[in-house]
Amino acid sequence: MPISDLKNLKTNDSMTLEDGTILTRITYEEYLKMLTNNKEIYPDKAKSESFEIASTYDEAYSYYYYKKVFGLDGSDECDFKVQLDAILILDESNSYAQIEDVLPIKTRLVSGPHNCEWIQSAVDSFPALGNNDSPMEKGELFGRGYFQVKYSFPFKFGWNSPTLYMAGRYKCS
Repeated sequence: MPISDLKNLKTNDSMTLEDGTILTRITYEEYLKMLTNNKEIYPDKAKSESFEIASTYDEAYSYYYYKKVFGLDGSDECDFKVQLDAILILDESNSYAQIEDVLPIKTRLVSGPHNCEWIQSAVDSFPALGNNDSPMEKGELFGRGYFQVKYSFPFKFGWNSPTLYMAGRYKCS
């Protein structure tokens, strides 16, 4: 995807990538709101150094909401689905674009039976392997967790799915 396509996106406009990822351009204020929501959900992470660094970005950067849906069985028709969410912070001020940061990253339940919960066990982001050049043009997002279904009729029992590993990639140019 050429960076010129991203630069032409207006606020709240979306672009669907070949792998099904949807990128939506958001405002700096929306980014701050998402950080605040993340702070309420994960109060221990809100005090971390990475949260402090993330809140120092300003309107000079471009912000994109990243979302990609994964089914437990790998299909779009699966009843158990989860979404990998992140905010990509890009510096598009030069002829090239570079990824400044990716925060917050989280996963959330998209679909499942009414008694289904999604248990997130890990999320992270990394520069793409082998990409030691500056500027950072590639990144990878990861998520991991499992679905849990609990029943209580006529007695209590439950089911935990196999672990679902999610990986998404992003490239500026």
